[in-house]
Amino acid sequence: MRQKHFIFGSMHRTYFLFFVLINLLMSACVHQSSKNTSVFFGGEVINPLSDYVILYQGEFPIDTLVLNDQNMFASRYDTIHSGIYQLDLLVDAQDILFEPGDSLWIRVNTQGVRESVYFSGLGAAKNNFIADMILKIDQEANQSDYSMTGMEFTQHIDSLLDIKKEDWMEMNSLNQLSPFAQKVTQAAYIYSYSNRRERYALLRGTKFSEVDSLFYDYRKFLLYGDTDLTYFYPYISYLLDYISELALSEDIMFSQTLFSTEFSMKRFDVLESHIFDENLKNYLARIIAFEELMRNPESESHQMFLNKYKQVNSSEYYLYEVLELVEDLDLMSHGQQLPEILLQDVNDKTISSKELLTGKPIVIYFWTQTSVSFFSTQLERVQELKEKFPKYRFIGISIEPFNHLMHQMFENIDVPIEDQFAFVDFKNASRDWVIRIWNKSILVDVNGKIIEGFGNFVSSDFENILSKDQ
Repeated sequence: MRQKHFIFGSMHRTYFLFFVLINLLMSACVHQSSKNTSVFFGGEVINPLSDYVILYQGEFPIDTLVLNDQNMFASRYDTIHSGIYQLDLLVDAQDILFEPGDSLWIRVNTQGVRESVYFSGLGAAKNNFIADMILKIDQEANQSDYSMTGMEFTQHIDSLLDIKKEDWMEMNSLNQLSPFAQKVTQAAYIYSYSNRRERYALLRGTKFSEVDSLFYDYRKFLLYGDTDLTYFYPYISYLLDYISELALSEDIMFSQTLFSTEFSMKRFDVLESHIFDENLKNYLARIIAFEELMRNPESESHQMFLNKYKQVNSSEYYLYEVLELVEDLDLMSHGQQLPEILLQDVNDKTISSKELLTGKPIVIYFWTQTSVSFFSTQLERVQELKEKFPKYRFIGISIEPFNHLMHQMFENIDVPIEDQFAFVDFKNASRDWVIRIWNKSILVDVNGKIIEGFGNFVSSDFENILSKDQ
């Protein structure tokens, strides 16, 4: 893909000049959109967690977008296919619908991506609609909904679906959407609500009374091999729950089988018999493989599972990713030396993780600067564990490099700053230490040997592990 970058960031250039230039570029795109097949993409990231963001399509990186001193980026792509792309912001990602001729500006705050994202420019209406729909539908979800009968739940979802359809018709009447954009914007609410239905079936079990026998009628109106939606969050989420529901035995509850390798392999069987587009099947198989391996990081059945995965998957790229994860999991298993990574201390000095070893076994927990409440919860848990297990040193690691706000926060809270560090490079560190959830905790002995590489910091089971090592 041939592309030109417009990276503005020298210290003597002002925010005003940048903003004016971007708007001129976007206006030019609007006036020439009938002739222009390139895409302009720029944006502002509030509270960035890195000095760059990455544009992906699925798992494939398209471009690294460097932020200037105003935390802005801009780029033009001479040729780009209509499709759904993802802007990776380190802790979250935002779906973006691009079509040739778009001139799009995004503004987003990492401390609440879905709540803050806003698009402007040519192509903004469709993207704002998608973002708003997904957020609204997520906020509507209520656990009490699952106590309804199948008929009551169907009527409830149908009424919500009608409201979103009216919203779509109004938006569509005000904008000249292409057929492709019409399909994707409709899919944002259709598959989100379809996913709610599948979740209901999973959580309630597959046995429905005779009066609820029409519960699954909505499936007749859905597509199960839509390549245009391969990387679209609502579509993929729906298909994964659909596959799980078909794989679930009638006499077993979903909660009982969720962590079973046998269930993951049944999902592969359903995937092969119901999803026939090769790229879509490979992408779903990759997700299932990652879920299984992360749920059972030290399972003895990995080889049997991988053999099954190789039968389903035909992508060399995805196979390499999965095998690489298996290697990383092995390196984090009991008895292995904790892989060395780079950390930042509160004085902004870069150190090796080996320097954490000071003659005491250590417990490592993680937190994110995008959620102060989560950090507070982690600190409460640390205090609780310290009182029960005083022999350990408890070390907190921020997944993002420290910024000036964090230094101010450390001055105002009662926490040993000598036990607080931050990742220098989250991408590499999270791969080496296999971090996929923030509640993960790592227990290491005085020599840096791993006792537990996949502990759950808030779980009572983790306390049992600490007790055994006393």
